[in-house]
Amino acid sequence: MISLPAVEAAAGLSAQDRYATLLRASVEAPDPGMCAAAEAFGHEALGAGVALADVVAWHRDSLAIFIAELPADRVSGVTLAAHDILAAALGPFDEEHRGVAALRHLDRRLEEKIKRLAHALQDDTGQLLASVYLNIAEIAADLPHRGRLRLEELRALLDQVDDELRRTAQELRPTVLDDLGLVAASEFLAENISRRAGVRVAVHGATGGRLPADVETALYRVVQEAVTNAARHARPEHVSVTFERDGRRLRGSVRDDGAGFEVPSPSAWGNKRAVGLMGMRQRLLAIGGKLSVSSTPGSGTSIEFEVPVE
Repeated sequence: MISLPAVEAAAGLSAQDRYATLLRASVEAPDPGMCAAAEAFGHEALGAGVALADVVAWHRDSLAIFIAELPADRVSGVTLAAHDILAAALGPFDEEHRGVAALRHLDRRLEEKIKRLAHALQDDTGQLLASVYLNIAEIAADLPHRGRLRLEELRALLDQVDDELRRTAQELRPTVLDDLGLVAASEFLAENISRRAGVRVAVHGATGGRLPADVETALYRVVQEAVTNAARHARPEHVSVTFERDGRRLRGSVRDDGAGFEVPSPSAWGNKRAVGLMGMRQRLLAIGGKLSVSSTPGSGTSIEFEVPVE
């Protein structure tokens, strides 16, 4: 017979075996603490990136084994007790689902505001600058040669302002993302970062066609965050972005050969030093995806992601 202390002592087992131990204990030795232990397990599994479908599958497989060992008159009671454990274990996933739904709505509103701001910077401000250029040309016609030279200097400064506004607008929301999709936008990002940071950034693979707009946006933001952080903090020579379509799943990665770092546990990703990882993870969770990070000081970093695309 397995008791609650035995469940607590099973911490060294795999997540699947821990759940099986917890479920068997709830059946063989009912204890009020079992549901609390199941809820704690759910929080840990969620933090470790375990999918809800995996927990349900573990429950189904383990319960089938236990029921096969029992006399028929005990099956009903055991099934009810087991379902209580499953409900407790899935509680954190339900909380996460509600949070993800709210996050997805927030992301959409934020991207709409970013798109409007990028449009204002590139188009509305561009029209104002065009008016300034015309006024400068009219004023220059009435000035002596030296005055026209001074206005040419001013025009050169305005050209720099115009270029900076366009660059900022494209970084906020590249039009190529809406027009041509994720791979083209990632290549545009790679070209800009390569030029500004002196890092060779290459994009490989394909997405198998256009993806839903919210998926493309979320994945672009993940790639943008990962590549920008690598170029800014890791001092790499090369950064590689890859995409690979596998049926109804899209897998991708951002890998660099830079300084690397000690990867904190997922539960610590909300800390200041890991807030970028948390942001990427939340964006992927909002579209049903997942994120994994591996890195070693001095040996570079690999950020891998996977999302459903149908």
